[in-house]
Amino acid sequence: MSNRTEEAALAGYLGKVMQEKLAQHSDTREHWRSENRDFLMMRLIEEMKELEAAMERGHSVIEVWREAADVANIAAMLADNYGGKP
Repeated sequence: MSNRTEEAALAGYLGKVMQEKLAQHSDTREHWRSENRDFLMMRLIEEMKELEAAMERGHSVIEVWREAADVANIAAMLADNYGGKP
């Protein structure tokens, strides 16, 4: 498999898990555009710690992907709050 194919597969899988995680909380949380940057940065750090803990504790591969998706979602929310999509 070429690097581009692997990268596309990686991004595709992460995107799928990101959407699943967002759907779990879409009705229970404020929209990220109503949150300030400091709050989202704090959440990003929390999610990174959860990802690290999942790996250190030997959680399943699926759980590690779910934690990675949380990190990616918060990072995307920060970018969107900064200025939307280019």
